[in-house]
Amino acid sequence: MKGEKQKFYYVRSLSTNKLAWVKSSEIAIASQQNIEIEELSKEILENYINTKNFRTPSKYLIWVDLLRQNAHVFVKNNGRYKLIKTMPCSTGLNTAPTPKGTFRISARGKWFYSSFYRQGAKNWVRFNGPYLFHSVPMDKQGRVVDKTLGKKQVMGV
Repeated sequence: MKGEKQKFYYVRSLSTNKLAWVKSSEIAIASQQNIEIEELSKEILENYINTKNFRTPSKYLIWVDLLRQNAHVFVKNNGRYKLIKTMPCSTGLNTAPTPKGTFRISARGKWFYSSFYRQGAKNWVRFNGPYLFHSVPMDKQGRVVDKTLGKKQVMGV
């Protein structure tokens, strides 16, 4: 990774309570694997979204359930959102977590590749600065390098 910037994080040691700058490549953050969480019913999801009073310029709304690692697509019909699709997703790294909030799509494209992460993806949609919805991660030649969905990202894009 010659010539690439190294990220550092200011962390506290649990054993000594001391603070220090540590290279991101030296940090291992445990993921939340193997947690069983009950799925939400269509009725519960629709009621939840409709009580939030979202105002969107589009008739569509995507809500990402970070806990369950699902993306839910709703369409507004007669003033109420109806769930039309639920799909597994993998949200951001612990070191670059998926932001929480309400966002608008600002750009989209068919392909990107990050030389920093040495991964890319197809069909990306930018929703907040550098944050994207995209396909599973791929190498420079477009071959899938991680087909895991439904779990938080552990490394890579």
